[in-house]
Amino acid sequence: MLNTIRRLTVALILLGTAFGCAAEQPQVAIEASPSESSQPTAATSLTASSRPAQKTETVSVEGETEEMLLELYDESAVPFTTYFPAEFMVADGGCSDEGCGYRFSAKAGTDAAYVHFFFPSGSPTVAEMKESYLENLLASNNWQRLETPAQSLPYPWVREFVRFFDPQKKSPGQVIIGEAQGQVFAIIEFMEAEFVEGFAPRVVAIYENLEFRDSASQP
Repeated sequence: MLNTIRRLTVALILLGTAFGCAAEQPQVAIEASPSESSQPTAATSLTASSRPAQKTETVSVEGETEEMLLELYDESAVPFTTYFPAEFMVADGGCSDEGCGYRFSAKAGTDAAYVHFFFPSGSPTVAEMKESYLENLLASNNWQRLETPAQSLPYPWVREFVRFFDPQKKSPGQVIIGEAQGQVFAIIEFMEAEFVEGFAPRVVAIYENLEFRDSASQP
């Protein structure tokens, strides 16, 4: 039990630092403010030809520095583009009456480690997302809200994030409320403890390379 608690503590630390390292190279590092970032995190309207199909970045995975090949994720109907490690993750998505979701999951366990982007229908405000979607999400999944330490918001599109604990899977996660190019959205980040060291730095690569389309240009 003690080892499990320690692993979950490490998981929470890495989740927080992975989400707060905009000022550093794409590694699990310290938190930073948007003004310190040297990465292209500004909301920008893009075309498929404006970004290369692949790129490489140097990251620290499980204590070892390695070159990571990233593949462009750029679908015309999706309100953002980014890069992700296709050798390690799978990407999928779909829409319903409630909105559209896009998920990057670990190939080794799609429900055990993932980052899920949700763009709701109906154009809610940030306050509405915090009051309705966030609270309903925590309640419907029986996730326990954890104390979220005060820290600077690491990207200009971040409005709020809340950490949670899944008692069934005994693992932590966090929900991020964001806003860019006139769209309010949520990101659910979850990974079981054994996935954290390998998955967290790859999540950073997705965040570091996020660029958003203008909502007026969406099909």
